[in-house]
Parts: sequence; structure tokens; C-alpha cells
Amino acid sequence: MNKDITLWQEFLTNYDGKSFFLDFNWLSSRTLHLCTDTSGSLGYGAIFGQCWFYGHWLSKWTSKNIIVMEMFPIVISLSAWADQLANKCTTFHAENQTLSEVMNKKSTKDKELLVLLCALVLFCLKHSILLKPSIFPDEQENENTKKKTKHDVALLHEFLVLKGEMRQMDELTPQQLNKFLSKFLITVRKKEDNEEYEPNSLRAFFASLERHLKKKNYGLCLMKDVQFEQTRKALQSKQRDLKWKGKGNKPNASAALTHYRPRVF
Repeated sequence: MNKDITLWQEFLTNYDGKSFFLDFNWLSSRTLHLCTDTSGSLGYGAIFGQCWFYGHWLSKWTSKNIIVMEMFPIVISLSAWADQLANKCTTFHAENQTLSEVMNKKSTKDKELLVLLCALVLFCLKHSILLKPSIFPDEQENENTKKKTKHDVALLHEFLVLKGEMRQMDELTPQQLNKFLSKFLITVRKKEDNEEYEPNSLRAFFASLERHLKKKNYGLCLMKDVQFEQTRKALQSKQRDLKWKGKGNKPNASAALTHYRPRVF
């Protein structure tokens, strides 16, 4: 409630009382040549026509919720290119259904995500931008994302078979899946050398399994539903353990090289 009041106070303080009719046509992000992307291990970036920016994550960002990390370049894009998007109705295509739902509802319980969401809403209000997120149809989904999801689901299924469970993950009850996922995230290792994965790779596993469950209409979300609290705690615990062992330490990760230097929140 306090953040909502603060947002409206900031908007009304600078509002000049003038408004314009928005364009009648909805423009897709493809038509506008606007695209953002996030990699948990590398960084973030965006393209708008011939303009672009990218950056590496600060070390303290590498353990954040992937939804927060995907929202970040979207907010930076509006910060950088709000004038060009002003008075337009824009359909923004997103690969993550949870992020799309948050942007549509303009509400979230995640405090860090809420900060970015408020910034997004404020930019839209100030520049009369109507932003409507939508999910890519399955046939338009990034091919690399499809391969990654398929690989990670297959790896989990191998784990389930070793545990004597022949059903697919979406056929398990939430209680059963929560138990298996907790053990999987803690014990999974690389096949080629039996080495442990990087902390960011574990989070990518988690995101892949979430995408798969959504496509199967499982009905529950790994990232926020209480039924999978144990899984999320196991992931966080394992990531902390890996970082303590020196995994994921990239001394140059915070040195971002940018073609366009956006205002960072």
C-alpha cells in the first residue's frame, strides 16, 4: 500500500494535466524490434532498432529470483527508450509465464520484484505507454530454451528412475515432487566429470522444470507455491554451499560494458 501511494505521489507531482489519445493499433515487440533477454550466468541485454545495451550481473544478483532478473532489462528498456514508446499500445512477448502474470496483475508479494514493477508502472504512466505482456506460443519459443528444458527434464527423469519412480514429474503429487526435487537439486552432478554444477546452473534447472510444469498445466508454481517451499530452500542451501566452495566466483562479473549507459535503479 505504501509503495502504491508513493508511486502515485511521484506521478502526480510531475503530471502536467495533459494526456493524448493512444495509437489505435497494438504494436508487437517484434514490429518495434524491441527485445530483452536475461542469462542467469552471463547477464542481461536489450535491443531496440539499432540501439542496444547489455551488462554483467553484480555478484550479489546471481542468487536472485530469475523473475527479478528477467524484469530488470525490461525496466531499463523503458527507462532508456520511453520517449520512443510514448503514446503507444505495445504487446511485449515474454517467455516466462509467471513474469507475464505479474506484469498483467501489477502486483506481487516479492519485495525485490515489486520495486522493479513499481518503476515499470511509473514509466508507463509518465509516458502514456500501454504495455500488455503475452506468452510466446510453444511453436515460437526460443529453440535453445526448448532444448534446455527438454535436457533438464530428461535429467530429472533419469534421477527419478534411479530412485525407483517410473512416472513423469508432472504425474507426481506435489508432496512427492517436492521431495524428489529437493534431493535432485542437492545431489545432481555433471555426467562427463561428476563435478558439481555452478550455482547459476542449478537455478537454470529450476527454471526449466517450472516451464515444463506450466506447459503440462500442473496447476502449481515451483517458484511461489507453499507446496514447494522445501525445494526452494534446498536450492538456496545448495547455492550457498557451492559459493562457499568457490563455485560461481567470477571476479569480472560486475564489469559491465555497455553501448548505452541506462539509469540503474
